[in-house]
Amino acid sequence: GRVVALTIAGGGVEAIGAAIAIIALAARLGGHVAITVLARGRLLTGLPERAGVRLLENLSAHGVILQEMAPVAKLDGNEAVLTGWPSICSSMPPGPPGRPG
Repeated sequence: GRVVALTIAGGGVEAIGAAIAIIALAARLGGHVAITVLARGRLLTGLPERAGVRLLENLSAHGVILQEMAPVAKLDGNEAVLTGWPSICSSMPPGPPGRPG
């Protein structure tokens, strides 16, 4: 089926849980979702480090783009406008992680 692109603004347990649930739902329905997670700071700081690393590795294995230090200033249509970065369009993946644009 068609690939749906989704950007999640937030890097906490709730945001990562939403990403996992969306991946599972897409798989159950026979589809695919391309997810980008944008976090203002570090991802999953509320979990013990080992648990956080395992979750993030699992998401990466499912093709999720994880971007730390990417504060979202506002949403503008289908774009996330980041503080100090160019916009990221939710219908296109951003540049490589760790690098703006």
